[in-house]
Amino acid sequence: MNAITKLRQAVVSARGLHKTHAARAAAVHALRGVDLDIHRGLVTVLRGPSGSGKTTLLSVIGCILRPDSGSLRINGRDMLGLSQAALSDLRRTEIGFVFQSYNLFPSITAWQNVALALDLRAVPRPRLRPLALAALAKVGLADKAESFPHELSGGQQQRVAIARAIVGSPSILLADEPTAALDSHNGRHVVELLCRLAHEDGKAVVIVTHDERIMEFADRIISMEDGKVIPSPFDPSRPGLPEELLAIEARDPPEALETLAAASPASAAAASADGYSAVSGQPSGRGWMRRLGSLAVFALSLLIGLTVASDLPVSRSRAELPKAAPSISEAPAQADPAPRVIAAVGKVEPASSEVVLAADIDGRLEKLLVKEGDSVRAGEVVAELDHGVYQARIDEATALIHQREAELLRLKNGARIEERREAEAAVQEAEAVARNTAIELARRETLNKQGFTSLEELQRIVRQDAVARAQLEQARERYQLVMGAPRVEDVAKATAAVELADAQLQEARAMMDKTYIRSPISGTVLHKYHNPGEVLVAMRDSNIVSVGDLSKLQVWAEVDEADIAGLAPGERAYVKARAFGEKRFSGRVVEIGRKVGEKGVYTGEPGERVDTKVVRVKIVLDAPQGLVPGMTVDAFLAPRSTGESLAEAQPRD
Repeated sequence: MNAITKLRQAVVSARGLHKTHAARAAAVHALRGVDLDIHRGLVTVLRGPSGSGKTTLLSVIGCILRPDSGSLRINGRDMLGLSQAALSDLRRTEIGFVFQSYNLFPSITAWQNVALALDLRAVPRPRLRPLALAALAKVGLADKAESFPHELSGGQQQRVAIARAIVGSPSILLADEPTAALDSHNGRHVVELLCRLAHEDGKAVVIVTHDERIMEFADRIISMEDGKVIPSPFDPSRPGLPEELLAIEARDPPEALETLAAASPASAAAASADGYSAVSGQPSGRGWMRRLGSLAVFALSLLIGLTVASDLPVSRSRAELPKAAPSISEAPAQADPAPRVIAAVGKVEPASSEVVLAADIDGRLEKLLVKEGDSVRAGEVVAELDHGVYQARIDEATALIHQREAELLRLKNGARIEERREAEAAVQEAEAVARNTAIELARRETLNKQGFTSLEELQRIVRQDAVARAQLEQARERYQLVMGAPRVEDVAKATAAVELADAQLQEARAMMDKTYIRSPISGTVLHKYHNPGEVLVAMRDSNIVSVGDLSKLQVWAEVDEADIAGLAPGERAYVKARAFGEKRFSGRVVEIGRKVGEKGVYTGEPGERVDTKVVRVKIVLDAPQGLVPGMTVDAFLAPRSTGESLAEAQPRD
């Protein structure tokens, strides 16, 4: 299959796709007019920063999400007019999905996981195993068909997931971060397998990834940003593709190249620049020549830049870069010493640690009794989980302890009169039965000796006599137990049962108490993480609110390392916030960091930035009323060596 044929076979065609997700604060525009064609036999990679719309686009192509507007055709069929049932049928037959987390059922074997996809397609049961084994063989796991997922490596589990995706012979294969959970070795095997499925089986493979290692395998790399597709120099889905390129029938490679070059040299150059061979229809060395050319251009640009810079009379120094007023002060070494103030940017934080209140148990958030900005006292309940289950456990434990206490009391007090009479009557009845049975046994023995009764009949009476004597013994033991004092071991056993029931009650009450979320400190609610009705999972996603003491605030200021000399704890400082104009919030330096970090400073020139080294300095504010955590402020500090009060000093450039 040549490149022109591949370009013609667009299995997915999207035009003007828009998708907006509803959010609590504001709507999120995930897709903004996306135009895109996906072709058979090619590995298409979608890349871009988080939030650029890659996964949303993949979900729309996979018919999981419906776009708000635009058109989407799969194999020439319009998707937007289909019912939900029709979309489900199309997903089962035309689309295979590969997920980052494999999504294998742990309790069934590899071939059974693959066969599940066939079972959903109503494939007859006798064909399930052969087809599943064939799919596993295609991904190189024929010998792992009877293995369970926990017996497989991460790469093998992902290959089982790929086998499940292709077992129904879909024309489209969608992979969302397929190598994110794999090491480089297994990740490479998985990507090579996806490439074979595209190039040998003619499937349209679409991969969403942040993994730069995948890029060398891609036939097409599509970049996204802010919900839009960023056009590339040669993109078969881009409007305006030269008509002469689509008209070529490249049966003879040399003739095809000559035809393309004669018809449109720019088209041939664009195709080569994108890493494609217009002759063979395959990526030119997986794009290595494109990267080599880019490297050469970069080296040439660097050489020119150095040459131009050498001709400039004076190079830009950090002191000459544009600064936001007031900026970090820097003075030439030869300047006359003068009073000055160090200016830095900082962020307001609670002086005490921010305490995050989370649920210790799983459950649904029933009530949230506070909102951001509310004041709370230490021990105050700020949220409640649904405690219906735990209340039922308390009721059950309470009933059990009442039952055990009644049994113990009955054992200590002895039997009631009615029970004693019943025990005595039972003994009398058992004695009467035993006497009658003994008399009958003696009579039968005499008759047997005289030959008037059989041996079997005599043996039957013997058994009846034994049963009667056993019942009499049991009745007498019961009478002694009822009439006598309780045994020590029985009292100890009953007492232990009461204590166990009480422990169960205390445990139920402790679990019930965990449904009430209390603040351990007095302070202000800073952040809210969940709303009532949401389910919380302990140790994973159970944060509810955070609380901090806002009566004392501090600022972490990032001071240029060149200005740190002479600055010591105890120095006076003040901060300004844009919201309060020229108002000063005074404070004192309490800590100077011992580690130097990097900070990028933008100069205002397009594409120009200078990196500076900074030291973090902590300032505790005296009266921070009005400031809130997270607010960005300008901090001003006077080193002790200046011999000047902070109120008199002025920032200097």
